[in-house]
This record gives sequence, structure tokens and C-alpha cells, in this order.
Amino acid sequence: MIMYLEPHQIFVFGSNIQGIHGRGAARHAMKWGAIKGTSRGRMGQTYAIETKDLFTGDFLGWEYVAEQLLELIEYAKSLPKYEFLLTPIGTGLAGGKIEDLNKLMETIELPENIKKSWS
Repeated sequence: MIMYLEPHQIFVFGSNIQGIHGRGAARHAMKWGAIKGTSRGRMGQTYAIETKDLFTGDFLGWEYVAEQLLELIEYAKSLPKYEFLLTPIGTGLAGGKIEDLNKLMETIELPENIKKSWS
């Protein structure tokens, strides 16, 4: 888990669509500006990607996550002086598998300023 951010770093985390941020990386993101009730996009030194419906418990699917990753990539390209620290979104409380995230990541070309925080 990422414990410290430099001023030029953005913590990218998985969020539920309700923007509750009550557990996991989302709760951790609260200390860097994640806002309750906001489930997607930039907030302070964080960037949220929706991965789960908290009320149904359903994972939103890798296709939906991929769409948001493409949005993140365009956003990150517009801010080349910032470094985006991508957590293993969708694989914790959302219920997705790290193997599936890794397969998805093989199909997406990340710009240099987006760094995966897992191997």
C-alpha cells in the first residue's frame, strides 16, 4: 500500500459508484483528498475509478474499468508533470481477480507518468 505522496503524485484507486470510500484503498485515499459522494475522477491528490456497486456488491466488470482507464490515460497525458500511482483497482473489495487485471493491462499502453504499484 502506498503510504506517502510527493506533491506531484496522484493516488489512483478503485471506488464504489456511491463514493462511500469506507474501506480499502478508497478509505486510504480520503487522507489525500477523496471526497465522500464523489465516485469518479480527480479529487485532491487522488483519482477514482469506479469498480463496484456497494449496494448490490457487484463488480462492475473489466470492460467498464478499461473505459475509465482510457479516460485516466488521456487525463494523465494532459498533466505530464504529475505521476499517477495506479493501485490494483478492482481486485480487492470489488472482487475482481489480479490475473484479470494483469491481462487487461497487457492490452493498454500506459504513458510514462502512470506507474503500476504492483508487479
